Amino acid sequence: MTVSRWLSRIVAGGGLLVAAASCSSAHVSDIYTSVDQEGARRRNEFFTDSLGVYCIAEVSSGRDDQTIEMYLRQIQDENGRGIDRVIGASESATPKGATRQKFIVRLVALDAKGEPSEELPLPTGRFRCEVKIDGADEGTATFNVTYAPCPVAQITNATTCNGFIKPGTVCPKFGTAGKDPATCTCNGVWACN
Repeated sequence: MTVSRWLSRIVAGGGLLVAAASCSSAHVSDIYTSVDQEGARRRNEFFTDSLGVYCIAEVSSGRDDQTIEMYLRQIQDENGRGIDRVIGASESATPKGATRQKFIVRLVALDAKGEPSEELPLPTGRFRCEVKIDGADEGTATFNVTYAPCPVAQITNATTCNGFIKPGTVCPKFGTAGKDPATCTCNGVWACN
């Protein structure tokens, strides 16, 4: 397995299991992205300071011998240049009799050791989550990760903004919700006046 900057994880769970009806094979009934693994806060625009991006495929199946593959692919870098990088992949078996069973691939930042980190920014760019059942394309969900906006609350001088805020961005020192005219500039760390 190659080392990548990002981690994808597949989690099967949260779906309702019922007796198999007339369904003879698996199909994806929905695919979407969310800031939470339940899929309650769906969106396709995320920021570098998000704790993760959950790509969720809801699958129904009448058989337990089919293979679900999920790929997390970066299709553009932060400058909009087209790229094709599979940065995560996972596979699982379909559960027989599942109705809208959730399968999840999650984009998270990784530290230098390859461990998930909530202290590091997500990569910027455009991404696509792809779902296949027994090798056949079943759906995609596309999402973007952009630099975070200026903080709403006070910025502490000399704290890191590297990777979270676009370099050179000037933000209100006391947050976008404040009225004080003091500012801070992101140059890897915040420089406040």
